[in-house]
Amino acid sequence: MTTLTVGRLSDLALVGQVIALHDSVWKRSPGILDLLRSGTACHLLLDRRGRVRGYAFVEEDRERGFFELQDIAVDPRLRGRGHGRRLLAEVLGVCGRVKLIARATDEALLGFYRAHGFYVEGVFENYYDVGVDGVRLRWDPPVQLSAAKPPRKRAGNSRPGSSPRPPRKSRGPATAR
Repeated sequence: MTTLTVGRLSDLALVGQVIALHDSVWKRSPGILDLLRSGTACHLLLDRRGRVRGYAFVEEDRERGFFELQDIAVDPRLRGRGHGRRLLAEVLGVCGRVKLIARATDEALLGFYRAHGFYVEGVFENYYDVGVDGVRLRWDPPVQLSAAKPPRKRAGNSRPGSSPRPPRKSRGPATAR
C-alpha cells in the first residue's frame, strides 16, 4: 500500500517532477507552462520519498469570487485508489467556490465531479474541438448555519403569532396640565 501526503508546490526541485507527471498524463502538452505561470496554487500528492505522484492546479478569480480548477492529475499507475479524491478534497477544503471545465463526452469524469457535489453551470459548444463541447461545472461550499438566537419578547401582546399593539394615536403636542 502506498502512503501519500498532500502538500503544496513550494520547492523548486519539485517543479521538474510536476512537469514529468504532466507530460506522462497529457502527452507532452505545452499547457504545463501556463499552469506554472498563472496558477495561484498547486496542491501536490507526495509519496514517502517526497516524489510527486499527483497535482491539482487552481487559479483564483478574485473579481468574480471563485477558484478555477485548471488541472488535476494522478500518476496513471496509482489511479483508482482514491488519490484524486484526496487531491480534490484538499482543493475544496482550501478554496471557496470552485469551477472547472470538463469534456462533455467524458461520463466517468463528470460522474467523479458530480459525486463531489459539482453541478452543471453551462455548456461551451465546440470548446475542445468541433463537436466536442466543454461543460462548466461548479461547486459551492456547504452553507454554515449558525445557532439561531431565540426571538426577543415583544412589549405588549406576547402571544405567539400575534402582532404587537398598534401605536396610540397622537392627540397633538404634549402639554403639561
